[in-house]
Amino acid sequence: MVTRAAQFELREASIEDADGIAALFRDADPLADFGSAGFSRVWRWLHFENPASMTYALVARDEHQRIVGHLGLMPLRFVVHGGTRIAGAACQLVIAPEFRHTSLFRSIELQLLRCYEQKGFAFVLALVNRPRVLPLHLAFGFRELGQLQVYARPLRAERVAEVAAPRMAAVAGRALRVLNPLLRRSWYLRPARIRIMPLTEFDESVRPLMASFGDGPVAERDEGVLRWRFVDAPGRGYRIFGAFEGTRLAGYVVVRAMPMRALHGLAIVDIVFDPRRQDIGLALIGHALDVAIEEDVDLAAALFNPTDPRLGPFRRAGYIRTGERFTLLVHQPTRGPLGQGLGSFPDWQVGWFEHDNV
Repeated sequence: MVTRAAQFELREASIEDADGIAALFRDADPLADFGSAGFSRVWRWLHFENPASMTYALVARDEHQRIVGHLGLMPLRFVVHGGTRIAGAACQLVIAPEFRHTSLFRSIELQLLRCYEQKGFAFVLALVNRPRVLPLHLAFGFRELGQLQVYARPLRAERVAEVAAPRMAAVAGRALRVLNPLLRRSWYLRPARIRIMPLTEFDESVRPLMASFGDGPVAERDEGVLRWRFVDAPGRGYRIFGAFEGTRLAGYVVVRAMPMRALHGLAIVDIVFDPRRQDIGLALIGHALDVAIEEDVDLAAALFNPTDPRLGPFRRAGYIRTGERFTLLVHQPTRGPLGQGLGSFPDWQVGWFEHDNV
């Protein structure tokens, strides 16, 4: 018996493909969280409404014109050694189950890597948390820089134990609940002179905050980028809070309640403050704790490079390093102005801001 190889063709995605790509995602992962707006709306926002006015996404169609594969880039302006480049954050890779043992994955990724420079992207980065696919990305030319760590503060000890240590939870689940009131308390005195207020919009007052990141590499944050990423994002339910000293914006934090594996978590998606001002960081983190309690989540979590200077207040606020990690990969053209000039891993300040689904 001869089995005919699955046939597919690659082409650039158009805005009309949104519903077909959404169907592919629903079939591949029925439990995926795309917010209340649904995948089609999120996909259009990500690729056709971004402030860089750029898009590069590929789809694969089978012989019946059904979309069976997708891979895209989320455009982000990156500060690299004081200059600005457009980076593409690899996102929304999905292959239909019946094509996962074909050459489709290899074909779609290699096509994207061959052509992204022509589309105006200086380099591609990827945050990978699936160990099985990591060697494949490396074989296609990505370079591994290091591992970003998830730091978390448990708020429901028994629920976290059920996932992280199920045997202990089975024996001591009720006893662990006794810890919950302690876990929900602030363990430090919050600075009274720093006011935390909700933000519904970003303006030019956020621009001085970029100085806290130094020369990068780091994704640029101005009012246009932040408005697109958090205010205009459809169905994500981001909550944004600013830290004020008098009338001056001294920092901000963005949080979102969302599933985290089998847990209900509060993701600290972005937080910006001068690392020399630990009091501002603590004020923002403390308010995020208030939101986590209000949202009744199992834990609050953030993703950081372990060398990130913003980590100090998180450790003081009771955040601990978990076993969850994302490997940071970078792909650069074999020629071009950047060459190998992206710095070493400790220089990178990235996290969930650069992740399309958080």
